Amino acid sequence: MDYASTTQREPTTTITVGISTAEKVRRLVGEMQSRTGRTVTQRTVIDAALGAYMEIITEEEL
Repeated sequence: MDYASTTQREPTTTITVGISTAEKVRRLVGEMQSRTGRTVTQRTVIDAALGAYMEIITEEEL
């Protein structure tokens, strides 16, 4: 295998969610795009939510 010619990809994680959660994420994507005028992806929304959740857990442990 020629490693020099392979493309480097970011590792991916699959998160299985219910339909209502998926719909909420889609709505948040639209809302964030309209507020910021920037391109927002579902991953951006999920990363932000997980980051906030981890902050809450960390604060509760203190």
